[in-house]
This record gives sequence, C-alpha cells and structure tokens, in this order.
Amino acid sequence: MSSIKAHVEHSSKVNDTYTAIIKIIYRDKTYHITVSKLVKKPEDVSVKKIKDYILLELKDTEGKGFSTCCIRMEHFEKGCLECPSLIIPPKK
Repeated sequence: MSSIKAHVEHSSKVNDTYTAIIKIIYRDKTYHITVSKLVKKPEDVSVKKIKDYILLELKDTEGKGFSTCCIRMEHFEKGCLECPSLIIPPKK
C-alpha cells in the first residue's frame, strides 16, 4: 500500500473563521483541498487510513484536534478527488 501524507499548506482568517489549504500526497500525486469556515487556525493535520477511508484531523496550536474529514480511498484511486462536484461549497 502506498503511503499517504498531508500537511497544512496555507491558512488565513476570513471574517471570524479560517480557511485552510490541505496538501495531500498519495501515490506520487498531489491534491489540494480547501477547507473553509473553521473555528480555529489549523497548525497541523494528521492522516490515518481506516479500512477504505482516510481520516484527516486538523489540529490547533496546542496539538488538539478540532475538525475531521473522511475521504474514501476510491476517490484517490479513480481520480475523482479532482472533480469539482466532490467538494460541496458551504452554505452562505
């Protein structure tokens, strides 16, 4: 199995919340995921493979997790993660 790596590439404050760009590397391919409306500034992200999912956990400045995201491995395998319809934009 190929390893999965992730890190917070960039984060910024937007009004009262934060937006982060998470960089994921899997099978020598790089993906960027934008996560918005976060209540804290993410400083780090951990990644775990659980069955056929990867679990991303965003961590604050104290190393405490405060937000998670699950992505099916199938999305990486089939290249679906690049499809704009996969990420549902937040409601206004």
